[in-house]
Amino acid sequence: MFRIIKFLCFLAIVLVGFLVPAAAELRYLGNHPIEFALESTILPLWWPLPLITLLVFVLGGLVFAYGKHAFCPWIGLISSAAKNDKLGAARTVAILTTAQKLLLISGLTLCGTRIMFVLVKLDEPIGAIAFGIGMALACLIKAGFISLLFIVPVRAYWENQTLQDDE
Repeated sequence: MFRIIKFLCFLAIVLVGFLVPAAAELRYLGNHPIEFALESTILPLWWPLPLITLLVFVLGGLVFAYGKHAFCPWIGLISSAAKNDKLGAARTVAILTTAQKLLLISGLTLCGTRIMFVLVKLDEPIGAIAFGIGMALACLIKAGFISLLFIVPVRAYWENQTLQDDE
């Protein structure tokens, strides 16, 4: 139960650290109405389709590579039935490393695809091109955000378990 509370506190801190600068940025957009501010800053970051695409790429790759053991790092973190053997910890760190690699590759691929879509529309106004480039860069931001929330803390936990077993 304590692990769940620690993870929820970490999640709340990261979300506040992400949303407060975004809210502060809305104030500095000048004389534009709030609809413009929401469209130009919040919409590229919270558009759900790239987020779903990233998650499907990562989850599909993990299930393909590891089968039923693909979710062991997260299930072992939440449940208290985690095995503290060296082989299990090494396997979970390998799963998390694979998840990070899949997330990085899918984020770069999605960003490159969006930039190619923007290159097709070079005859449109500069605002539309800038919005498309913002959407492409938002894919990389989302990949980093997913990694920061769901992979890095779990990997640190399992590596800490490995270090405790060595002592």
